[in-house]
Amino acid sequence: MSTLRILSIDGGGVKGVLPAAFLAAIERTTGVATVDRFDLIVGTSTGGILALAVAFGLPAQEILNLYRKHGPKIFPRHSLLDVRYWVRGIVHARYDAAPLRDALVEVFGEEELGDARVNVVIPATSGETGDVYIYKTPHHETFVVDGKVRIVDVALATAAAPTFFRPHAPLGGTTLLDGGLWANNPVMVGVVEALTYLNKPRESLRVLSLGCTATPKRIDEHARRGGLLGWARPGIEWLLHCQSVSATKQARLLLGKERFLRIQPEVPPKVFTLDDARMIEPLIAIGNEMARKRIADVKLLLDH
Repeated sequence: MSTLRILSIDGGGVKGVLPAAFLAAIERTTGVATVDRFDLIVGTSTGGILALAVAFGLPAQEILNLYRKHGPKIFPRHSLLDVRYWVRGIVHARYDAAPLRDALVEVFGEEELGDARVNVVIPATSGETGDVYIYKTPHHETFVVDGKVRIVDVALATAAAPTFFRPHAPLGGTTLLDGGLWANNPVMVGVVEALTYLNKPRESLRVLSLGCTATPKRIDEHARRGGLLGWARPGIEWLLHCQSVSATKQARLLLGKERFLRIQPEVPPKVFTLDDARMIEPLIAIGNEMARKRIADVKLLLDH
């Protein structure tokens, strides 16, 4: 029975630099490119962009350098006194997608999804029907559309997080939103793809799931009152957290501990946010440290 190895990467905004650093450190230590270690890669939002870059054979260190170069442009800092910025954030998307688009064009040019070197699955969300929308390489005979979609459009769609960026509408296509609305941790999307369309038995799967930090979750006194003011911000964090925990536990229960490895370092609350590019270097340091601690586990998972 041949083994099918799956890499799953969570969404997390600028915190995607952490799994990028983790993969770069693993590549340096083993001398093996990430694209050559996996048969299927699934990623959401920033994890989707990272997944696409890996699937096209970019070394993880190059991806890491792209975060360093473009992160501050994509998520620029604004003064608390910049009234126009804060007012704009109430009625419009907080950030302009142009710097992100420029970075993606620099990396992918006019490449299409069907040109990927390995099978890829990228979750998004339809802004017109509310249904899930999943971009896929043509790894099944019924997948005849997505292979011709530009990588830039796939990436902009999966990363179109509400309030951060405007919805993405590729020319002639549907309006799409961030896949993190339903699969910020996309590990079960990858597992289901392998079991169904790739027709693999679960005993053959080996899954490495990378998160972008976790923080202890406990409702504070404001949230205990149950009002909108107390839940506006933590509510979103709780939704993402609970979806991720659910997906992780489902995958672990389905596959067993010997075939599933989740790596998501726990960090103090309110230190790392989705859009604070000043934290890129601390996140890289955490990614490097996690690689040092868990490389033996990664090898055990993928090499057996």
